Amino acid sequence: MLALLLLGASPLSALAAEPAPSTATLQIQSNHPDNLWHYRTYQDGANCKGLSHPNRVAGPIGIPASGPFTFFVSAASSGSLSHYRYCWSNVTFTPEAGQRYLARFDFGRDTCRVAVVKTGADGTEPPTSVDIQLRAYKPPFLQSGSWCGKPIKQ
Repeated sequence: MLALLLLGASPLSALAAEPAPSTATLQIQSNHPDNLWHYRTYQDGANCKGLSHPNRVAGPIGIPASGPFTFFVSAASSGSLSHYRYCWSNVTFTPEAGQRYLARFDFGRDTCRVAVVKTGADGTEPPTSVDIQLRAYKPPFLQSGSWCGKPIKQ
């Protein structure tokens, strides 16, 4: 420590010099906001491990842009038990640093789908479709395991 001080460097300045991780922004919307819906993200998007706690906030979230990113989105219909319906998807895509993304979750009587579009760094560019991979939802034996099953054909 004394050597660092004598050389004019400190441990704090060494830490500050490290670059911040690359991030992007994602906003998830549902076509039926009154249905019960939520999403979760994974710390390890490629392997669907490190599940975060449920979130029902509609605002944008910061996401890592250093490789595949996966989020889980689900919804349940309201009404009688005979008409109760549940829908879920694991969605994987690779975000670009500094970009904004919008995920639209369409849930209805006969639909359950997710689409992701890139809206650009400042949010004013025309939306462009993003290639996504839908993956089956598979609860693991242990919480630390993978929450994704095989890819689903679209």
